[in-house]
Amino acid sequence: MKYITLIVASLLLFACKSKQPASSSMANLQSNKRPIWVDQRPVNSFNYVGIGRASKIINPADYLQVAKKEALQDLAGEIKVTISTNSILSQYQNNTQFNQQFFSDTRLNAQEFLEGFTVVDSWENKNEYWIYYTLSKEEYEAQKRRKMRLAASQAIELLERADALSLQEDFVSIFKLRVKALGKLQAYLNEAVSAEYKGKDVYLVNEILSQLQTQLFQIGIKANTTLLEASAGKPFSKPLSGNVFFKSKDSSLIPLSSLPMIGTDNAKKLQGSAKADANAEGFVVFGLNRTLSREPNQLIIIKPDLEKLIRSDSLNNSARVLLLNLEVPQATVNIKVEPLRIYIESKELNLGNPLGYAILEPALKRKLAENGCLFTNTPAQADYSLKLQASTRDLGIIWGNMMQSLLDLELIISNPKTGEELLHENLSGIQGFQTTKEKAGEDAFKKAITPLLQKVYPEIEKALFFN
Repeated sequence: MKYITLIVASLLLFACKSKQPASSSMANLQSNKRPIWVDQRPVNSFNYVGIGRASKIINPADYLQVAKKEALQDLAGEIKVTISTNSILSQYQNNTQFNQQFFSDTRLNAQEFLEGFTVVDSWENKNEYWIYYTLSKEEYEAQKRRKMRLAASQAIELLERADALSLQEDFVSIFKLRVKALGKLQAYLNEAVSAEYKGKDVYLVNEILSQLQTQLFQIGIKANTTLLEASAGKPFSKPLSGNVFFKSKDSSLIPLSSLPMIGTDNAKKLQGSAKADANAEGFVVFGLNRTLSREPNQLIIIKPDLEKLIRSDSLNNSARVLLLNLEVPQATVNIKVEPLRIYIESKELNLGNPLGYAILEPALKRKLAENGCLFTNTPAQADYSLKLQASTRDLGIIWGNMMQSLLDLELIISNPKTGEELLHENLSGIQGFQTTKEKAGEDAFKKAITPLLQKVYPEIEKALFFN
């Protein structure tokens, strides 16, 4: 009986052990079954849902990170952005481009700062990996309120630091502190962020923008000349400069130091440095020294360099747009542009004899006239002298009764007052063909027009207008 009992026990033990692997294999097979949430997105009234997927074939090394990032993006996309009627964003409701930018910034911000989400499930096979997140809507709103209160507190601290400074002495520092305060609230431009400030309840974003606008209106600018005279591409008759000052409550004008300024024109044809900071006396001088535009009447606008004033790595695009929409004071300077006066000396010889009529000079004059140049009778009246010499030589019969001629051309531009040579170009070996050597030479002159205008003229333009 003892032996029989031992045998039965051994058989039972073996049977149990043999069933264990089979049970484990069945569990693994069941766990790898494709879950419903992969094919059918869950609907949840109390939670935001985020589903992420990554291909193991495309992202073999980092498919986990790719799927998690996609799940967070999906989660952030579920969070609806509402616009409070008392928020600054409500003033831009008709600006589709700005609203799209804000919503884009909001999604990026949400992805970066989402907290408290839960991993509900994940699933994978040999080709792909899926992950399923949820986030409590109630918890998310509570988090947002806590963060908004903290941001408001930090913004008020910056505003109070600005209030403690003197506008006359620390104008730029005050402005930058207020910009930083707006940066603390840039994630809540759609919210009516109310807080107590200076003993009263205010909508904080609106208050900050109002302070910044008021501060800009306290800047006065005076250009030191209202008219600059110049020729296109040549230096201005005098430097572009001005004075910047702070307009105090008693109407006195106090020099503003360190304020970044910019000089701009609509055509964007000014050459030189357009930016400069006011010195301790509020004086600013720009490195702009010429205009490349041929327009006879132009305008330069001198104004605060708002781009530089608001420069900050922490500002998102939406906050930047709001700040760049602030109005700035400005002063204007007229530019009277005189046309360039050119003296042309041309010699066009065909087989050693002057052509009966010029061919290259008229083509060159038409091109220069299109760019606003005038032509003088003497070098003394001109800004530049242009010397053109072209001649042909006979190469005899090329086939049958067909004659060949070659043209060589030399062009020199110089300053008639100093004698300085600005350009020296040559064209050679331009071929002409006709039944007589004289006509072959004329043919070479006509064919020279194209390389003269296409190859040489761009260099002429550089020498005249960009020198």
